[in-house]
Amino acid sequence: MYQILLLFILLLGIPFQGHASNKFTWENYAKVSTYGAIRGVVALPFEHPLDCLKTNMQALPGNHSALGVTKNIYHNKGILGFYRGYIPNTVRVVIKQIYRWPMMLFIPLGLESLEIFKRSEMNKLVSAIIIANFECFIITPLERIKVWLMTHLKNKGGLLYFLTKNQKGLGGQLMAGLRPVYAKQMVSWITFLVADDFFRGSARKYFKADGPLDFWILFIISILVGIINTLCIMPFDCVKTHHQKNTTSGKKKLFKTMRELYRQHGWAGLYNGWKVRIFHFIVHASFTITILEKLEVALR
Repeated sequence: MYQILLLFILLLGIPFQGHASNKFTWENYAKVSTYGAIRGVVALPFEHPLDCLKTNMQALPGNHSALGVTKNIYHNKGILGFYRGYIPNTVRVVIKQIYRWPMMLFIPLGLESLEIFKRSEMNKLVSAIIIANFECFIITPLERIKVWLMTHLKNKGGLLYFLTKNQKGLGGQLMAGLRPVYAKQMVSWITFLVADDFFRGSARKYFKADGPLDFWILFIISILVGIINTLCIMPFDCVKTHHQKNTTSGKKKLFKTMRELYRQHGWAGLYNGWKVRIFHFIVHASFTITILEKLEVALR
């Protein structure tokens, strides 16, 4: 509890340091948050079906075929099956985008005032660790609801049924899968921010660009970042899905579940749905990296 309080104090102080103090205004915060929320809502109709397909592939590790899982979703719920949990997921995405964008922009700017963080890779690494620690407690219950709704296709009760069924001990049920979510977010943020910074910095030097990079350069960067990010986080993402799809598996330990998946299904059990995940990430990053590039250039 003290660590979380300390983290909040650190987060509150960082945006008001050095160069960032001139840029961190509530007006800028509101603008960046609005951009993030709009970005999330606009991209979600494309991202949600891919996320649903990937999640169901992870929940059924014996079935490695994207086509087979697609047929199963369609057979149970029709086309609406790919949008099951869409409204709670919209709420999840909007909440995430509102705090993520200001943190992605203002925390690195604030850290630059300290000599040790002037190197971009160290700056992005520490920024990633701070963001991951902050958000894992926020998104775990949202991820839990999303995974449950996506993987319980035959259940007609939806969110109301989940809340009624788990009325006793609801807090514990909503926080099921906290450990794999924490591990996943830590790995995901580090690989995303560090790899994105490296590739965009390299591209800017190679093309001698002073302003924002062209869309196609950013699109290629998003593919490279997506491949690296997917290879690193998929085992943790698979474990997260298994811990959050029902009640009992959430009580298992992270690496114990990982070993069980590997023993039963080999590497395929830990990387089931990786192709869908990469495609999903490319769609996600195409929106994110392009906006991030323009906002970072504008704020410097």
